[in-house]
Amino acid sequence: MTTLRARSVWTAALAATAAAVAWSGTAVALAVAPGVTVLGGDTYDTEFIDGPFYLMAALLSLGLVAVAAAWSWRWAVAGLLASVGALTWGAAVCVRRYADSGWGDGLEVLVYVVPLGVAVAGLVLVTLIPWLRRRGPAVSGAVGR
Repeated sequence: MTTLRARSVWTAALAATAAAVAWSGTAVALAVAPGVTVLGGDTYDTEFIDGPFYLMAALLSLGLVAVAAAWSWRWAVAGLLASVGALTWGAAVCVRRYADSGWGDGLEVLVYVVPLGVAVAGLVLVTLIPWLRRRGPAVSGAVGR
């Protein structure tokens, strides 16, 4: 059985891990994006943030925030804010890269849907998980008795 202090330390570690996953995943997504590549003739491909790495960072950090929310909503909110900050930074760098390259057409701002979605989903999870935990039946003894 863990003490309250040990649980708080583990929850803080989960929140810090969520932030680290979001920041490092976003940094990798920005680093491995190829930019503007010529496909042949007059066709080009523009990618200023790598989608799979960016979404992986978002979903993994959201999962860690959800686990932290089961123990402490305060630490979960701290992890969520740090994760959303990292994802917003990545979106801002992506939009700036599009604008600097001259390839922007206005739709690149849709990259902000990811941090907005993580923020909304995270707030729902941080609210819902502690409520479900308080509402659920107390589990004691062996399963099935």
